[in-house]
Amino acid sequence: MGSSSSIEPPVARRLRAAVISGGYALPVFPALEGEAGRLAGILAEGLPRTLPELIDLLVSDYVPGTEVADIFAQASQDRWFFFVPERANETLLVAAVAPILKETELPSPRGILVAMRPTGLKARPQLIAWALEHDSLRVATTTLRSNTNELLSATGTRHWTLAREDSGYPNNKVASLQLLSKALSLIPERLPTYAPAEDPPPQTGRQRPEPASSEETRVIYATRSVLGLGSSGAGNSSARSGQWNVRGHWRNQWHPSTEDHQRIWIEDHTSGNFEGEVQSRDRVYMIAPRSGMHS
Repeated sequence: MGSSSSIEPPVARRLRAAVISGGYALPVFPALEGEAGRLAGILAEGLPRTLPELIDLLVSDYVPGTEVADIFAQASQDRWFFFVPERANETLLVAAVAPILKETELPSPRGILVAMRPTGLKARPQLIAWALEHDSLRVATTTLRSNTNELLSATGTRHWTLAREDSGYPNNKVASLQLLSKALSLIPERLPTYAPAEDPPPQTGRQRPEPASSEETRVIYATRSVLGLGSSGAGNSSARSGQWNVRGHWRNQWHPSTEDHQRIWIEDHTSGNFEGEVQSRDRVYMIAPRSGMHS
C-alpha cells in the first residue's frame, strides 16, 4: 500500500469513533483480517515455536478499549509464553481444580498460555491471557480456528476482571480459568542447579518488545525451579563468564518489620560480567508429562 492510499491517524480515529457510534462492533484482533489472517494460520500450524510471532501479530494493531485485545497486549509485554500440547489434555482432565487461584502460584504476573484442545480431527489453540493488577486479576480467552478460505479467526472471546479476596482469586467455575489453574498445577518441581540470582538493579522502564522471530525462540520444558516457583536453596553453583538474562521470579522475602516472609516478584534482569555479550531470545515453556519431552 502506497502513502497515497494511507489514512492519517486523526482521520482514522474519527472513522473508528463513527463506526462505534453507529453500533458496529470492531474486530477484536484486526490483524486476523485478510493476508494477516493467512499468516496467522501458518504461525498456528507451527506452534509452539511460532507462538511469540503469533501473539505479536494478534496484538500488532489492536484497538485500545477493546477489552480482550487490550488484556492480550498487556499480558504479552513480559514475554512469558506457555504451551500445553494436545497429548497433555488427558492429564489436564483428571487434575484437581482449586477453587481459589493464588497470585503467587502464577509463574508470572503477566503471561499467555495456549492449550491445544482436540475438536474432531484437528486441535484448536485456546489462548488464555492474564495480567495481575493492584487488587484484581484480568483474564481474557479466545479460540483460534480456520475457515474454508484458510483464514484464521478468533472465536468465543471472553474476558473477566476478578476482584482479589483474602486468599486469592476465585475461578467462579469458569472453564477457562479452571484450565489455567490446572495447567499451572502440572508444572513439576526440580531442584535448581545453580545459586539464585542477587537482587536486580533498579528498573528504568520497559519498552514494548519488537516482533519475535521463530528462529530465535526456544521451547523449554517447564519446571517450578526454571520458572522461579520452586525451592530457592542453592545448588551446585559455578562461575560463568559473560552476561546472561535472569527471568523474573517469585522470591520469599524476609521483612524484619513484620518478622515474616512475603513473596515478591523480582523483575527480569541481566547478571554476570557486564563486559560480555547477552543473547536474548523468546522462550516458550512446555507444560506436559515428561515422557517424550525435548527442549
